Amino acid sequence: MKRNILTIKNTENLSPGDFLLYNLYKNIVTNFYHSATDVKTNNYDIDSNIYKKFYNADENIKHYYEAMLGVTSYFQASKGGRGKYIEKKIASISENCCLDISIKELPVLLTNTDILRKKKIFGNEYLSREEKSILRLNEWDYIVDSNETTDLISIINNKLIFLELKNRVDSGGVAARREVLDTKFIKILEYFASDKKIYKVKDDKYSLYEMCKYFGINNITLNMGFLFNVTGEVATIYGDKKLGFYSANKDGFDSILKFAQDSENLEILKIEHESISIKLKKTDFFIDINIVYGNEIPKVLFDKNIDISELLLDKYDDIWLFQLLAIEEITNLIKYGNNIILSIKKIIGSNIKYRKLFDKFINSEGSDIDSLSLICKKVLIEDKFFTAERNKLDYLHDIIYLFCANES
Repeated sequence: MKRNILTIKNTENLSPGDFLLYNLYKNIVTNFYHSATDVKTNNYDIDSNIYKKFYNADENIKHYYEAMLGVTSYFQASKGGRGKYIEKKIASISENCCLDISIKELPVLLTNTDILRKKKIFGNEYLSREEKSILRLNEWDYIVDSNETTDLISIINNKLIFLELKNRVDSGGVAARREVLDTKFIKILEYFASDKKIYKVKDDKYSLYEMCKYFGINNITLNMGFLFNVTGEVATIYGDKKLGFYSANKDGFDSILKFAQDSENLEILKIEHESISIKLKKTDFFIDINIVYGNEIPKVLFDKNIDISELLLDKYDDIWLFQLLAIEEITNLIKYGNNIILSIKKIIGSNIKYRKLFDKFINSEGSDIDSLSLICKKVLIEDKFFTAERNKLDYLHDIIYLFCANES
């Protein structure tokens, strides 16, 4: 059976989004493999009393429960770099989008977009020495202590688009919305309203507005976006009103409106249910504040119609498949002191012909089914390692995928 396994692929051929997912998956898959091949590694720090509940369970399932609790507890507790994955995946769509940008870093973003984006998405270790030097020698000094950071920023023509991203409409409750609308967005508006000098280049000092004008920016949008409803569908206003904290939007907008009305330098142009338009007086500089949901997010960030559910859909089989395999293989390891993975490992080590077949299968990125079939014909596995519910050949195929994903 052919599977779509990301961790067996050549990273040089991956898209930026898949490369991010590869790094996220590889550590998890490796841990599944090691857990299934060495009983000593199965130390998941689970209270041993949990296992005592299954002491009187049938012998056929007791070891399975022990393996299942260990593997699932590890996977659920493992962070694996997932915290920023969604932002990185979204930022990887456009060459003009970056994540985790502060007010301090805006001139760097506008001067060296490609290098800073590469650092933020993939990490400092993926920069060359020359690229690191370019970022270090950025000439824009930041001369104040206060600073604000935004989840995602995109550059489209003469516009800077800020986005504070929430995974679900109930993420963080009311406090999370107040932090964005009442605090973060108002602080950014304060930079523009006060015209305080916060940057310095040689002998010249610049306010946030002046820096934006220097780089040809005459419009910014401050957006708070929600990806999904509580029920898992793409977020909508209706879903927010039903199970989210929609009423907090109005409270946040009221705070923004009061701040703008009290300011001598801001003029309110338009007020709608989910947006406010503001102009910096005596200038042609505009600030828009929006709340966006689901598929509105890529439209705002990239001016593209992209389905969020398709964008974040995991099309690969690695995690669900290898987690199930790890549970079954650990069960056999506990019961018999051996399992199919260890049997395959022993066979490969004993004959160069087998190693060549595995190497060919890995180099095909798991697509050479003929090599997979040949391997299965060569491998003789005791029946006791197979469950009655699983087709033996299909199960052996899947185990070989796990073995090769770890080796690749």
